[in-house]
This record gives sequence, structure tokens and C-alpha cells, in this order.
Amino acid sequence: MGRLVILALLLLGCSAAHAEDSVRIVFSTGGEIGSHELADIQVTGESSRDLTEKPSVERYFAAVRGTLTLAGSKGAWEQPPALHADTVKVTIQLDGRTYTFFTSYGQNGPQVHLGASDYDRKQLATLKAILDLTMAHLGARLKGGTE
Repeated sequence: MGRLVILALLLLGCSAAHAEDSVRIVFSTGGEIGSHELADIQVTGESSRDLTEKPSVERYFAAVRGTLTLAGSKGAWEQPPALHADTVKVTIQLDGRTYTFFTSYGQNGPQVHLGASDYDRKQLATLKAILDLTMAHLGARLKGGTE
């Protein structure tokens, strides 16, 4: 009987378990020797695409998913940071895939080197968009709202 239920769920495209989605952002200062600061921010939720009215975390992950798709992000985008530069690393787990963004972080936010390719500039814009989405989501949550 149990096998029939599992087979029916598979055939209907339903799933008893939801994939855990997450976005983890780590800011790290390069600074002087002996001086180091680390900020680690993580948003985690269980994704369910069957909801008619999605909670804010569902809308957040849908926006991140759309941003990655629109940019054609392939999995890992890493720029070598300047010596002693502050850095930002974003690790995204969505739908069983992992995306990683890593670059220097300066006065104006994430940055790439001067000779960056069009692809690098597009991925930088994607990273900035994901940071903006995350800060908006967290800001709304910290104020007690649901976005």
C-alpha cells in the first residue's frame, strides 16, 4: 500500500518533502593584520510552490530565483579580491543547486576589477540585486512586517 502512495505522488508530481532553500551572505574585512571582522547573515526557508498566497520568505526566494535566471548565473562566480580588501561571499541553495558569488567589497558595495568582462559586470549586478533583495526582506522582517 505504501508503495502505491509513493508511486501516485511521483506520478502526480507531488512531493511529500520540500527542498530547503537558503541564502547566506558573509562580509569579511581584509583590514590590518590582527584586525578582522566577520558578518554572517542567512535566510533559510522551506520552499513550497503550491501555495496560493505565498508568505514573504516564499516571495523572497521566488525573487532570488528570478534574478538568477534572468542573469543566466551558472553556479560559481568569483573575482580575486585585492590584497587586504574587504570581501563579500554569497552562497545560494535553490532547488538543489548551489550558486556562489565572491568579490571585493568597497565603499560603493561589491566591485570588480577594471578590465571586467560583460559577463562579470552582469554577475556583479546580480550579486548587488540579491544583496538588495535580502536587505529589503530582512528589513521588513525586523520591523515586524511581512513585506
